[in-house]
This record gives sequence, C-alpha cells and structure tokens, in this order.
Amino acid sequence: MTSQLDKILYLQWSFSLIGAIALTFIYGTDLSEEFNGLYPNLMALFLLSYLPYTLLKNFLPYKWKKRFLFLNMCAFSTTLTFLLPYDIYFIFFFMPLISILFKSRFYVYTASIFTVISLIILSTIKGQDIVITIIELTLFVCFFILLVFVSRLSSSILQTDFLNKKMIYALIFAIEGKDPYTKGHSIRVAEYAVIIGKQMMQKGYDLNLSELKIIALIHDIGKMYTPYEILVKEGKLTDEEYSTIKEHSENGAVLADRLGYPKHFVTNIRHHHERYDGRGYPQRLAGKEIPLMSRIIALADTYDALTSNRTYRRAFTPDEARRIIMENFGSQFDPLLEPIFEEVYPLFVEKQEEMASNPSLDDQLEDVS
Repeated sequence: MTSQLDKILYLQWSFSLIGAIALTFIYGTDLSEEFNGLYPNLMALFLLSYLPYTLLKNFLPYKWKKRFLFLNMCAFSTTLTFLLPYDIYFIFFFMPLISILFKSRFYVYTASIFTVISLIILSTIKGQDIVITIIELTLFVCFFILLVFVSRLSSSILQTDFLNKKMIYALIFAIEGKDPYTKGHSIRVAEYAVIIGKQMMQKGYDLNLSELKIIALIHDIGKMYTPYEILVKEGKLTDEEYSTIKEHSENGAVLADRLGYPKHFVTNIRHHHERYDGRGYPQRLAGKEIPLMSRIIALADTYDALTSNRTYRRAFTPDEARRIIMENFGSQFDPLLEPIFEEVYPLFVEKQEEMASNPSLDDQLEDVS
C-alpha cells in the first residue's frame, strides 16, 4: 500500500513542477502583470508544499501516512485557489478525482465535502455572484455523481479481473496436479515468453505482453484430458501414447474456447507445438503460418522442458539447453527468433535461478500479473 502512496506523491510532485514551469513562463514573458507580485509565494507553494510529507513519510506510522498526504493535498488546493488572481475554483474538482487513488470511499466523500465547503467559503470571501456559485456547485454535483459511477465501474472491472486471474490459477493447479514433474512449468514458460516478448517489442514487434502471458500460462490446459498414467510414465512412450499426448494442444484449444477466451487465444494454444519446418502438430503449419505468440511459446516451452527433470531423463544444464535450441533454429524454431534468444538467454538463466530459489507455486503465482 505504501507504494500506492508513493505513486500519489509522485503524481502530486509532477503537477507541482508543471505548475512551477508554467508560472516561470508566464512571469518571464510578462504575459500577466497580475502574477508578478505573487510569483515568490506561488513558486514556494509549488516547490515546497509536498516537502513535509516527503521528508517525514518514512517516520510516520502507517495509518497516518494516508491522512497526512490527504491533508497535504487539501492544503495545497486551498492555498493555490486563494493565491491565484483569478477565480479558478475548478482546481477543487481535482480533489475527489485524485482521492480515488487512495482506494477508500472515506477519502472520496471527504474530498467532495471539502470541495463543496471550500467553494462556498471562497465564493463568499471573494464576493462572487450567488448565481455563479450555484452553477459551480451544480456542476460539481454532476461531476461527483459521474465520478462515483466511474469509480464503482472501475471496482467492478478490477473484481472481474481478480476472478479471471483466480480461474487461471485454478487451471494451472489442475494441470500440474496431475504431473508432479511439470509443477511450476506453466509459470516459468510464461516468464520466459514475456522476456522474449519484451525484447521483441524493443525491436519494433507489435505484441500484447498481457495476452502473451495469459496464453503461455494456460498453453497446456489440454493435458487435463490426458490420462495420468501416460503423463507420469517412465521410459519411452508407445506410438499410441505419443499420439494421445499430442492431442493436448487441440484439447486445450477446445477447452479455452468453451471457457470464453478470445479466438486468437484459442488459436495460439492450438498451435504452440507446431514446428517452423511444418513437421509439428496438430495441423503441420509451417513458417509464418504459425501465429507469432505460438512461435514464442514454443521456444519458451522447449527451454523449460529441457532444463526440467522428467520421468524419462534428467534436466539439461542451461548451456546444454541453449546448444540444443540453437541447433534447431530454422527447423523447429523460427530463425528470426535466434538473435532474440541469444540476447535474452542470460535473462533466462537469471529468471531460472530466481524461481528455483522460490519453489512455492503459490508464491510464484502471486508474482504473475
């Protein structure tokens, strides 16, 4: 929660610095003589208002941090409105808006009440016409109603996102609960896929990392239909058993479709075992016929499979896995991903070590966002 307060503080400092820059521009160009006498006071307000909280926040009890920052915001808005030579009361409209960031209705309602009272007091002190005051208050009430509606809609969206994430976690537990040798596999594949995706985006590729991560997390959901005895069998699979294993990509696509995932999610799950040379499954697609995210996940999936223990072999070292993968670009993997893989390989090793030191699946799931 403290990090959220830090974000709010950063936002307030950004607003203050923007105000200071604007004030300097106005003062330096003599656009308004009315600001000349106010320049020192306004500049001090912009540059010093949030200094007390910034200096003391690390020494305050948790419950007082939010209150102190909120009071700081109220004091800043009030003082700024008093000092400005114009009747710019709309500044107060920012108070309820920013208070949403505190994630508490108490602060939203308090900021709104503070705004109404401040508007009435300031309009009275400055002798503003009562009609204008009523108009401003009416506009604020409409603004507040809209704000509450948007806030509740946002909460509903966040709750839906939370439930969707929990459904993904449940799918992962269901998959990996059948095969102890693949525990953590989906999480690691998602991490590796995102590392590749970030590197590709830096080179101009158009990718949605959030979608890539979700697809990678659930790429093996079709294994829920694979018989347990095949998944944990020691030794070489028979041709019939191998054919059954290969059905998991199509089964996963069908399940994802039934669960309501978008069409391109379903497509990428279906084709994550295709090979660049056209000898993969289930549809023997080749080259650019294979969706880009499927090609990325295939690479991440293979690296994790090679560096993990299986019932039929020991895990390869990262260097051994790297050598095997490098030998298969152009056949199994997209050759365009070869330079990307070389660049991110050290990050793979680093991430592998990090996750190995935190073997709890619960903790690893919490890190996925």
